[in-house]
Amino acid sequence: MLHAALVEGAAEFVAEQISGSVAATHLHRWAAGREKEVETAFLAEKDGKANDSRWVYNQLGTEDWPGDLGYWVGYRVAKAYYQRSPDKQAAIKAIIEMKDPAAFLVESGWTPGMTL
Repeated sequence: MLHAALVEGAAEFVAEQISGSVAATHLHRWAAGREKEVETAFLAEKDGKANDSRWVYNQLGTEDWPGDLGYWVGYRVAKAYYQRSPDKQAAIKAIIEMKDPAAFLVESGWTPGMTL
């Protein structure tokens, strides 16, 4: 599930760099003020199977838990990686070419609820 969330979140982050805005604005609005709670829950479930996940590939979700919320978490991990990197061009390349999700998560410096 971690891999799926990071791939989808990376796509959202790179698209924002190109267009100036995110596509899934509803996820960003819903998660505002809930960052630490949501991201702590994500960490506890990150090693699960994507197909059985409440984080990815679940489309609309519910009012209490929007679908594809893992995309939002993956976006935040990619953004943390980018912000931490002194070479922004190399950071974009690394985000797009990410091969090892667990290593990328560590290298990003991302922590639940961090200010981005």
